[in-house]
Amino acid sequence: MAKSYQMLYKCRLCGQVFVNYGTVSEKVAEQSTLNEVLRASGMSPMWKENDTLTMYEMHCCADGSYGVSDFIGSRKVDEDG
Repeated sequence: MAKSYQMLYKCRLCGQVFVNYGTVSEKVAEQSTLNEVLRASGMSPMWKENDTLTMYEMHCCADGSYGVSDFIGSRKVDEDG
């Protein structure tokens, strides 16, 4: 069974949860998530900063509004295949 990890964000304005990007590497998912938690807490991570994951993203809501979205975690997805 293949697995992947989805990096999830939630829009503060409309409440939509969406996937910004994903990875098949558990290590990348874990370190990216921890890196953002540490960075948001004002602590420096012990490894190189991740270029793709950010604590905040802009979201284009269904009604045309623009919201600020928060990183809420990395969800493991098992795929049959």
